[in-house]
Amino acid sequence: MNDGRKRRQAKQARRNARRQAKRERQLPEPTLADAVRNTLADGHPLALLQLVGMAVERGTPGVFSHIRPGAADPLDLSVFVDNVSTAPDPEHTMVLAVLAELSVDDPRLGRRCRLEVELRGGSLPAWIRNLPNTQVCRAARIGHVLGDRDQILLDVRIADQQETVAVTIDHLAFSDVSDVGVTDTSFDSAVAHAHDVGAPVVDMTLADARAWIEQALENVIFPRYRESRPGFSAVLRWLLTKLSVGGQRRKPPRDDYRAVAAVFNAFFTSPQGARFTPRDEYEELLAEIVDGGTGDPLRWSECRVRRALDFLPFDDFRTSDVQIDAPDLLRVFIPIAHALSGIGSELTDRALAAIDEVEPDFRERVMAEARKWDDDENWDWSA
Repeated sequence: MNDGRKRRQAKQARRNARRQAKRERQLPEPTLADAVRNTLADGHPLALLQLVGMAVERGTPGVFSHIRPGAADPLDLSVFVDNVSTAPDPEHTMVLAVLAELSVDDPRLGRRCRLEVELRGGSLPAWIRNLPNTQVCRAARIGHVLGDRDQILLDVRIADQQETVAVTIDHLAFSDVSDVGVTDTSFDSAVAHAHDVGAPVVDMTLADARAWIEQALENVIFPRYRESRPGFSAVLRWLLTKLSVGGQRRKPPRDDYRAVAAVFNAFFTSPQGARFTPRDEYEELLAEIVDGGTGDPLRWSECRVRRALDFLPFDDFRTSDVQIDAPDLLRVFIPIAHALSGIGSELTDRALAAIDEVEPDFRERVMAEARKWDDDENWDWSA
Protein backbone atom coordinates (compact mmCIF):
# COMPACT_ATOMS: atom_id res chain seq x y z
CA MET A 1 0.00 0.00 0.00
CA ASN A 2 1.48 3.37 -1.03
CA ASP A 3 1.73 6.40 1.24
CA GLY A 4 -1.04 8.30 -0.53
CA ARG A 5 -3.52 5.50 0.01
CA LYS A 6 -2.55 5.23 3.68
CA ARG A 7 -3.13 8.96 4.16
CA ARG A 8 -6.57 8.76 2.48
CA GLN A 9 -7.60 5.85 4.71
CA ALA A 10 -6.42 7.63 7.84
CA LYS A 11 -8.31 10.75 6.81
CA GLN A 12 -11.48 8.73 6.19
CA ALA A 13 -11.12 7.04 9.58
CA ARG A 14 -10.87 10.43 11.31
CA ARG A 15 -13.92 11.65 9.40
CA ASN A 16 -15.94 8.60 10.42
CA ALA A 17 -14.91 9.07 14.05
CA ARG A 18 -16.05 12.72 13.99
CA ARG A 19 -19.39 11.73 12.46
CA GLN A 20 -19.93 9.01 15.08
CA ALA A 21 -19.11 11.41 17.89
CA LYS A 22 -21.54 13.95 16.46
CA ARG A 23 -24.32 11.34 16.24
CA GLU A 24 -23.69 10.32 19.86
CA ARG A 25 -23.87 13.95 20.98
CA GLN A 26 -27.20 14.33 19.21
CA LEU A 27 -28.77 11.31 20.94
CA PRO A 28 -30.92 12.45 23.87
CA GLU A 29 -29.91 11.34 27.33
CA PRO A 30 -32.30 8.70 28.72
CA THR A 31 -34.77 10.26 31.16
CA LEU A 32 -36.27 8.88 34.34
CA ALA A 33 -39.50 8.30 32.41
CA ASP A 34 -37.56 6.27 29.82
CA ALA A 35 -36.02 4.17 32.60
CA VAL A 36 -39.46 3.52 34.10
CA ARG A 37 -40.94 2.48 30.76
CA ASN A 38 -38.00 0.16 30.04
CA THR A 39 -38.29 -1.36 33.49
CA LEU A 40 -42.03 -1.95 33.18
CA ALA A 41 -41.44 -3.63 29.82
CA ASP A 42 -39.68 -6.44 31.69
CA GLY A 43 -42.98 -7.33 33.33
CA HIS A 44 -41.40 -7.95 36.72
CA PRO A 45 -42.92 -5.92 39.58
CA LEU A 46 -39.72 -5.92 41.63
CA ALA A 47 -37.79 -4.30 38.76
CA LEU A 48 -39.46 -0.92 39.28
CA LEU A 49 -38.98 -1.17 43.04
CA GLN A 50 -35.27 -1.78 42.49
CA LEU A 51 -35.05 1.21 40.15
CA VAL A 52 -36.53 3.52 42.77
CA GLY A 53 -34.53 1.70 45.43
CA MET A 54 -31.32 2.88 43.75
CA ALA A 55 -32.37 6.46 44.47
CA VAL A 56 -33.13 5.54 48.09
CA GLU A 57 -29.69 3.93 48.42
CA ARG A 58 -27.97 7.03 47.06
CA GLY A 59 -29.95 9.07 49.56
CA THR A 60 -28.86 6.81 52.44
CA PRO A 61 -25.18 6.02 51.79
CA GLY A 62 -23.24 3.62 53.97
CA VAL A 63 -21.21 4.87 56.92
CA PHE A 64 -17.88 4.49 55.10
CA SER A 65 -19.12 4.89 51.53
CA HIS A 66 -17.33 8.23 51.13
CA ILE A 67 -13.94 6.54 51.26
CA ARG A 68 -14.73 3.99 48.55
CA PRO A 69 -13.11 4.87 45.20
CA GLY A 70 -15.60 5.92 42.55
CA ALA A 71 -18.46 6.33 45.02
CA ALA A 72 -21.27 8.54 43.72
CA ASP A 73 -22.19 11.71 45.56
CA PRO A 74 -25.08 11.31 48.01
CA LEU A 75 -28.51 12.15 46.66
CA ASP A 76 -30.74 14.64 48.45
CA LEU A 77 -34.04 12.77 48.34
CA SER A 78 -36.02 15.90 49.15
CA VAL A 79 -34.60 17.62 46.06
CA PHE A 80 -35.18 14.42 44.07
CA VAL A 81 -38.87 14.51 45.00
CA ASP A 82 -38.99 18.20 44.05
CA ASN A 83 -37.67 17.37 40.60
CA VAL A 84 -39.91 14.34 40.09
CA SER A 85 -42.97 16.34 41.18
CA THR A 86 -42.49 18.89 38.39
CA ALA A 87 -43.31 16.26 35.73
CA PRO A 88 -47.02 15.31 35.55
CA ASP A 89 -46.64 12.19 33.37
CA PRO A 90 -47.72 8.74 34.64
CA GLU A 91 -44.14 7.45 34.88
CA HIS A 92 -43.13 10.11 37.40
CA THR A 93 -46.34 9.51 39.34
CA MET A 94 -45.41 5.82 39.59
CA VAL A 95 -41.96 6.76 40.89
CA LEU A 96 -43.53 8.89 43.61
CA ALA A 97 -45.94 6.09 44.57
CA VAL A 98 -43.16 3.51 44.84
CA LEU A 99 -40.88 5.93 46.70
CA ALA A 100 -43.69 6.48 49.22
CA GLU A 101 -43.54 2.75 49.99
CA LEU A 102 -39.75 2.48 50.14
CA SER A 103 -39.25 5.51 52.41
CA VAL A 104 -39.45 3.36 55.52
CA ASP A 105 -36.57 5.25 57.17
CA ASP A 106 -38.06 8.68 56.36
CA PRO A 107 -41.81 8.71 57.09
CA ARG A 108 -42.07 12.44 56.34
CA LEU A 109 -40.74 11.90 52.84
CA GLY A 110 -43.17 9.01 52.37
CA ARG A 111 -46.16 11.16 53.43
CA ARG A 112 -45.03 13.91 51.08
CA CYS A 113 -44.86 11.47 48.15
CA ARG A 114 -48.33 10.06 48.94
CA LEU A 115 -49.82 13.55 49.10
CA GLU A 116 -48.30 14.45 45.74
CA VAL A 117 -49.73 11.27 44.19
CA GLU A 118 -53.19 12.07 45.63
CA LEU A 119 -53.07 15.65 44.32
CA ARG A 120 -52.34 14.41 40.81
CA GLY A 121 -55.53 12.38 40.80
CA GLY A 122 -54.36 10.09 37.99
CA SER A 123 -54.82 6.37 37.87
CA LEU A 124 -52.00 4.03 38.84
CA PRO A 125 -51.53 0.41 37.79
CA ALA A 126 -53.39 -1.88 40.16
CA TRP A 127 -50.21 -3.62 41.32
CA ILE A 128 -48.69 -0.31 42.45
CA ARG A 129 -51.89 0.61 44.31
CA ASN A 130 -51.70 -2.78 46.03
CA LEU A 131 -48.07 -2.49 47.15
CA PRO A 132 -49.14 -1.74 50.75
CA ASN A 133 -50.84 -5.17 50.75
CA THR A 134 -47.62 -7.04 49.95
CA GLN A 135 -47.27 -10.10 52.19
CA VAL A 136 -44.40 -12.26 53.35
CA CYS A 137 -46.01 -15.67 53.82
CA ARG A 138 -43.19 -17.95 55.02
CA ALA A 139 -39.53 -17.93 55.98
CA ALA A 140 -36.85 -20.59 56.14
CA ARG A 141 -33.16 -20.65 56.93
CA ILE A 142 -30.72 -22.72 54.88
CA GLY A 143 -27.54 -23.23 56.82
CA HIS A 144 -24.00 -24.25 55.89
CA VAL A 145 -22.66 -27.54 57.16
CA LEU A 146 -19.59 -25.76 58.59
CA GLY A 147 -21.43 -22.63 59.71
CA ASP A 148 -19.83 -20.18 57.27
CA ARG A 149 -23.12 -18.61 56.27
CA ASP A 150 -26.90 -18.73 56.47
CA GLN A 151 -29.37 -17.98 53.71
CA ILE A 152 -32.80 -16.78 54.79
CA LEU A 153 -35.57 -17.32 52.25
CA LEU A 154 -38.71 -15.18 52.25
CA ASP A 155 -41.81 -16.30 50.39
CA VAL A 156 -43.23 -12.98 49.17
CA ARG A 157 -46.57 -12.30 47.52
CA ILE A 158 -46.40 -9.06 45.57
CA ALA A 159 -48.63 -7.85 42.75
CA ASP A 160 -50.38 -11.24 42.47
CA GLN A 161 -47.01 -12.90 41.96
CA GLN A 162 -45.11 -15.18 44.27
CA GLU A 163 -41.41 -14.32 44.61
CA THR A 164 -38.64 -15.87 46.68
CA VAL A 165 -36.24 -13.35 48.20
CA ALA A 166 -32.93 -14.73 49.48
CA VAL A 167 -30.78 -12.94 52.07
CA THR A 168 -27.27 -14.33 52.63
CA ILE A 169 -25.57 -13.70 55.98
CA ASP A 170 -21.79 -14.19 55.99
CA HIS A 171 -20.47 -15.36 59.37
CA LEU A 172 -16.78 -15.44 58.44
CA ALA A 173 -16.29 -11.75 59.13
CA PHE A 174 -19.07 -9.78 60.84
CA SER A 175 -22.19 -11.93 60.38
CA ASP A 176 -23.39 -9.25 57.99
CA VAL A 177 -25.62 -9.35 54.91
CA SER A 178 -23.37 -10.21 51.97
CA ASP A 179 -25.98 -10.70 49.24
CA VAL A 180 -29.68 -10.21 48.66
CA GLY A 181 -31.86 -10.86 45.63
CA VAL A 182 -34.63 -12.89 44.03
CA THR A 183 -34.09 -16.57 43.34
CA ASP A 184 -34.90 -18.22 40.02
CA THR A 185 -36.91 -20.93 41.75
CA SER A 186 -39.93 -21.05 43.99
CA PHE A 187 -39.69 -21.11 47.77
CA ASP A 188 -40.61 -24.80 47.93
CA SER A 189 -38.12 -25.72 45.19
CA ALA A 190 -35.30 -23.84 46.91
CA VAL A 191 -36.01 -25.62 50.21
CA ALA A 192 -36.27 -29.01 48.48
CA HIS A 193 -32.93 -28.45 46.74
CA ALA A 194 -31.28 -27.59 50.06
CA HIS A 195 -32.59 -30.85 51.53
CA ASP A 196 -31.31 -32.77 48.50
CA VAL A 197 -27.74 -31.46 48.89
CA GLY A 198 -27.72 -32.11 52.63
CA ALA A 199 -27.82 -28.49 53.80
CA PRO A 200 -29.50 -27.93 57.18
CA VAL A 201 -32.93 -26.31 56.76
CA VAL A 202 -34.85 -24.66 59.59
CA ASP A 203 -38.37 -23.22 59.36
CA MET A 204 -38.41 -19.74 60.87
CA THR A 205 -41.18 -17.61 62.26
CA LEU A 206 -41.55 -14.33 60.38
CA ALA A 207 -40.56 -12.45 63.53
CA ASP A 208 -37.33 -14.45 63.91
CA ALA A 209 -36.50 -13.97 60.21
CA ARG A 210 -36.89 -10.22 60.63
CA ALA A 211 -34.75 -10.19 63.78
CA TRP A 212 -31.95 -12.17 62.11
CA ILE A 213 -31.91 -9.99 58.98
CA GLU A 214 -32.09 -6.71 60.88
CA GLN A 215 -29.23 -7.85 63.11
CA ALA A 216 -27.16 -8.74 60.02
CA LEU A 217 -27.94 -5.38 58.40
CA GLU A 218 -26.74 -3.60 61.54
CA ASN A 219 -23.42 -5.46 61.19
CA VAL A 220 -22.82 -4.20 57.65
CA ILE A 221 -19.80 -1.92 57.28
CA PHE A 222 -19.38 -1.97 53.52
CA PRO A 223 -22.66 -2.91 51.77
CA ARG A 224 -21.19 -5.33 49.22
CA TYR A 225 -24.60 -6.21 47.81
CA ARG A 226 -25.23 -2.65 46.62
CA GLU A 227 -22.78 -3.20 43.78
CA SER A 228 -24.10 -6.58 42.69
CA ARG A 229 -27.79 -5.91 43.49
CA PRO A 230 -28.29 -2.14 43.16
CA GLY A 231 -31.50 -0.92 44.72
CA PHE A 232 -32.40 -4.17 46.44
CA SER A 233 -31.30 -3.21 49.94
CA ALA A 234 -34.01 -0.55 49.98
CA VAL A 235 -36.54 -3.13 48.78
CA LEU A 236 -35.40 -5.51 51.53
CA ARG A 237 -35.85 -2.90 54.26
CA TRP A 238 -39.37 -2.29 52.96
CA LEU A 239 -40.15 -6.02 52.93
CA LEU A 240 -38.99 -6.31 56.54
CA THR A 241 -41.80 -3.96 57.57
CA LYS A 242 -44.19 -6.67 56.37
CA LEU A 243 -42.81 -9.10 58.97
CA SER A 244 -43.80 -9.40 62.61
CA VAL A 245 -41.61 -7.85 65.29
CA GLY A 246 -40.38 -9.34 68.55
CA GLY A 247 -38.37 -12.26 67.16
CA GLN A 248 -35.22 -13.82 68.59
CA ARG A 249 -31.90 -12.63 67.22
CA ARG A 250 -29.09 -15.00 66.30
CA LYS A 251 -26.86 -16.02 69.19
CA PRO A 252 -23.28 -16.48 67.93
CA PRO A 253 -21.54 -19.69 69.08
CA ARG A 254 -18.79 -17.59 70.70
CA ASP A 255 -21.36 -16.26 73.18
CA ASP A 256 -21.84 -19.71 74.68
CA TYR A 257 -18.79 -19.46 76.94
CA ARG A 258 -19.48 -22.69 78.80
CA ALA A 259 -19.69 -24.75 75.60
CA VAL A 260 -16.47 -23.21 74.26
CA ALA A 261 -14.68 -23.84 77.58
CA ALA A 262 -15.84 -27.47 77.57
CA VAL A 263 -14.40 -28.00 74.08
CA PHE A 264 -11.10 -26.42 75.08
CA ASN A 265 -10.89 -28.55 78.21
CA ALA A 266 -11.58 -31.72 76.23
CA PHE A 267 -8.80 -30.79 73.82
CA PHE A 268 -6.07 -29.76 76.25
CA THR A 269 -6.68 -32.79 78.48
CA SER A 270 -6.48 -35.18 75.53
CA PRO A 271 -3.18 -36.91 74.68
CA GLN A 272 -2.96 -34.90 71.45
CA GLY A 273 -3.60 -31.52 73.07
CA ALA A 274 -1.64 -32.03 76.26
CA ARG A 275 1.66 -31.46 74.47
CA PHE A 276 0.84 -27.78 73.93
CA THR A 277 2.37 -26.26 77.05
CA PRO A 278 2.18 -23.91 78.82
CA ARG A 279 -1.55 -24.50 78.47
CA ASP A 280 -2.65 -20.98 79.41
CA GLU A 281 -0.64 -19.43 76.55
CA TYR A 282 -1.82 -21.92 73.94
CA GLU A 283 -5.40 -21.73 75.21
CA GLU A 284 -5.29 -17.94 74.84
CA LEU A 285 -3.98 -18.33 71.29
CA LEU A 286 -6.65 -20.87 70.41
CA ALA A 287 -9.35 -18.67 71.92
CA GLU A 288 -8.26 -15.78 69.73
CA ILE A 289 -8.32 -17.97 66.63
CA VAL A 290 -11.74 -19.43 67.46
CA ASP A 291 -13.21 -16.02 68.25
CA GLY A 292 -12.57 -14.91 64.67
CA GLY A 293 -14.90 -15.88 61.85
CA THR A 294 -17.96 -17.87 62.91
CA GLY A 295 -16.85 -18.19 66.54
CA ASP A 296 -17.74 -21.90 66.48
CA PRO A 297 -14.96 -24.06 67.98
CA LEU A 298 -16.37 -27.26 66.45
CA ARG A 299 -16.64 -26.52 62.69
CA TRP A 300 -13.84 -25.41 60.39
CA SER A 301 -14.03 -24.77 56.65
CA GLU A 302 -11.13 -24.19 54.28
CA CYS A 303 -12.04 -20.52 53.98
CA ARG A 304 -12.27 -20.04 57.74
CA VAL A 305 -8.85 -21.65 58.27
CA ARG A 306 -7.23 -19.37 55.69
CA ARG A 307 -8.81 -16.26 57.17
CA ALA A 308 -7.89 -17.31 60.71
CA LEU A 309 -4.19 -17.55 59.89
CA ASP A 310 -4.10 -14.65 57.44
CA PHE A 311 -5.64 -12.21 59.92
CA LEU A 312 -4.31 -13.49 63.23
CA PRO A 313 -2.65 -10.40 64.74
CA PHE A 314 0.86 -10.57 66.09
CA ASP A 315 0.79 -10.07 69.85
CA ASP A 316 4.09 -8.90 71.30
CA PHE A 317 2.93 -10.02 74.76
CA ARG A 318 2.76 -13.61 73.50
CA THR A 319 6.03 -15.35 72.76
CA SER A 320 6.74 -15.87 69.10
CA ASP A 321 7.40 -19.57 69.87
CA VAL A 322 3.74 -19.92 70.82
CA GLN A 323 2.39 -17.71 68.05
CA ILE A 324 4.27 -19.54 65.31
CA ASP A 325 2.73 -22.83 66.48
CA ALA A 326 -0.77 -21.69 65.44
CA PRO A 327 -0.81 -23.94 62.30
CA ASP A 328 0.31 -26.96 64.33
CA LEU A 329 -2.25 -26.16 67.01
CA LEU A 330 -5.06 -26.07 64.46
CA ARG A 331 -3.72 -29.16 62.71
CA VAL A 332 -4.23 -31.13 65.93
CA PHE A 333 -7.33 -29.31 67.19
CA ILE A 334 -9.54 -29.44 64.08
CA PRO A 335 -9.75 -33.26 63.75
CA ILE A 336 -10.74 -33.51 67.42
CA ALA A 337 -13.30 -30.71 67.05
CA HIS A 338 -14.79 -32.31 63.94
CA ALA A 339 -14.96 -35.68 65.67
CA LEU A 340 -16.94 -34.06 68.49
CA SER A 341 -19.35 -32.40 66.04
CA GLY A 342 -19.68 -35.31 63.61
CA ILE A 343 -18.00 -33.62 60.65
CA GLY A 344 -16.79 -36.15 58.11
CA SER A 345 -13.19 -36.85 57.14
CA GLU A 346 -13.50 -35.27 53.68
CA LEU A 347 -14.27 -31.81 55.05
CA THR A 348 -11.64 -32.27 57.76
CA ASP A 349 -9.00 -33.12 55.15
CA ARG A 350 -9.87 -29.98 53.20
CA ALA A 351 -9.39 -27.84 56.29
CA LEU A 352 -6.03 -29.47 57.02
CA ALA A 353 -4.94 -28.94 53.41
CA ALA A 354 -5.75 -25.23 53.78
CA ILE A 355 -3.43 -25.08 56.81
CA ASP A 356 -0.59 -26.55 54.73
CA GLU A 357 -1.28 -24.00 52.00
CA VAL A 358 -1.08 -20.85 54.13
CA GLU A 359 1.47 -22.01 56.72
CA PRO A 360 4.65 -20.79 54.91
CA ASP A 361 3.35 -17.23 54.53
CA PHE A 362 2.04 -17.25 58.10
CA ARG A 363 5.42 -18.32 59.54
CA GLU A 364 7.26 -15.72 57.48
CA ARG A 365 4.91 -12.99 58.71
CA VAL A 366 5.24 -13.99 62.38
CA MET A 367 9.04 -14.09 62.20
CA ALA A 368 9.14 -10.70 60.48
CA GLU A 369 6.92 -9.19 63.16
CA ALA A 370 9.01 -10.79 65.91
CA ARG A 371 12.18 -9.33 64.44
CA LYS A 372 10.55 -5.92 64.28
CA TRP A 373 9.58 -6.05 67.95
CA ASP A 374 13.09 -7.27 68.88
CA ASP A 375 14.58 -4.30 67.01
CA ASP A 376 12.25 -1.94 68.87
CA GLU A 377 13.34 -3.38 72.22
CA ASN A 378 16.98 -2.77 71.30
CA TRP A 379 16.47 0.93 70.66
CA ASP A 380 18.63 3.32 72.65
CA TRP A 381 15.92 5.30 74.46
CA SER A 382 18.52 7.59 76.08
CA ALA A 383 19.45 9.12 72.73
